[in-house]
Amino acid sequence: GVNITRITFGVHQYPLLSVGARVKAVSVKHLTIPTTLVKAWSLTCSDSTGEKVHSMKFISFPPQKPRNITCATSDMKTVNCSWDSGRKRAPS
Repeated sequence: GVNITRITFGVHQYPLLSVGARVKAVSVKHLTIPTTLVKAWSLTCSDSTGEKVHSMKFISFPPQKPRNITCATSDMKTVNCSWDSGRKRAPS
């Protein structure tokens, strides 16, 4: 029942993008993996009541472009796609 009014990623506040009804996002360009021991970024969302929610997002490696994309449909309504996502995440 409240609206997100601000999203802070790391130490920077970014303009809110309206994705849809009651859904907000930010676009962060040229994101780099932190060089600290713990590879994580801080994310803070503030709402219209002044409430703040803090979260840590851990990073293992940058995303890769999908390879070998295959899509098929049998009814011209539903499309099923699959691809090779590249490098697998290392076990923790």
